[in-house]
Amino acid sequence: MKKPAVGRAVLIVVVSFFISAACFAFTGPVGSSGLTTVTQPEIIPDAGSPPEEGRDLLMIPVSMQTPPDTSQAVAYDSVTMALALSNPEGKEDIPLPLPVEVLDSFEAPLGTIYTWWDIDGTEVYKREFVKDISHSGSHSMRVRFRKSDRKYAFSFFALQPTQDGIHNDFSEYDKLIFWLYVPKTYKDRPLELLVKFEDDKKNSWEEKFKLQPKEEWQLIEVDLSQVKGVNLSKINNVLFFADPGIVPSAGEFWMDDICLIKEGYEVPEKAPNIPQIEQVESEFGLIKIRWSDELESGALLYELWMADNQDFNNADKIILNRNQIELAMEQEATYYFKVRALSHYLEFGGKASDFSDVYKFEY
Repeated sequence: MKKPAVGRAVLIVVVSFFISAACFAFTGPVGSSGLTTVTQPEIIPDAGSPPEEGRDLLMIPVSMQTPPDTSQAVAYDSVTMALALSNPEGKEDIPLPLPVEVLDSFEAPLGTIYTWWDIDGTEVYKREFVKDISHSGSHSMRVRFRKSDRKYAFSFFALQPTQDGIHNDFSEYDKLIFWLYVPKTYKDRPLELLVKFEDDKKNSWEEKFKLQPKEEWQLIEVDLSQVKGVNLSKINNVLFFADPGIVPSAGEFWMDDICLIKEGYEVPEKAPNIPQIEQVESEFGLIKIRWSDELESGALLYELWMADNQDFNNADKIILNRNQIELAMEQEATYYFKVRALSHYLEFGGKASDFSDVYKFEY
């Protein structure tokens, strides 16, 4: 398990960008190294922060929708606008609900939840995507908080899986799960975390958890069958309160892999088939990566690795449900991709396939 490197934060860069003309791509011959090479002449460049050691390769979100409604939040941080479309053509061709639906894996800046917000802006919570500590993939969300005034006693941060609160249907699932890492340096007493659901009519339900500081990730499970008085088919917000009602209070923790799961699913004894990357191309300034769908062999999740070197040192890793993703990445660079399939998270008996062949992509 990777331990936190406190203070080492990934810079999330949210920029506005213009759609470029459609670019062409061609697949080159497979050389003696067994790498598939693609040459790409043009891509939208990153307009963000200066380079630094260990900086992530992934730059800007693949799509910028209508800005989120800010009426409920004092301020938004850069996590808010991070978005990745793992199935840009829509979900019509994918059987739903899947036994596992990843809401957010915090793969900066590829948080798949469109809106994260804070009721008090940055007065209490400071959230950021960080590398080098994660439950899966390569990133998690670090949450730091400080409450010194009674008016912040019940301050919270929240997520909206989709902004309108209409298409957030949790009703087909049995649990909402996520993982927390609470360091031993936190404090002598447990971290209290209140999780609260709100539907489109402002009906609410809540559950409180107490977490002892440990040098390991702790699984949090919310049993949706116990949720009363809330329309689970129209969830508007999921709210998180750190040390609710306790003032003064300060601390930090890491959050990763927020998912909806169905119980009763039998994980296959064998690992899924090895997926192979089938397409890497650019269109309208976005890089589309697609690999073989191994759902029939038991693949519920995929782990995509990308790096600027063939050894995948300091690689970015993305966990997602779908077999494709679109990204905007730096130009004039060479990237290497590989992917593997997982039958579930390890805590649920999941097994991983071997990695695909390495795919080389050049701009």
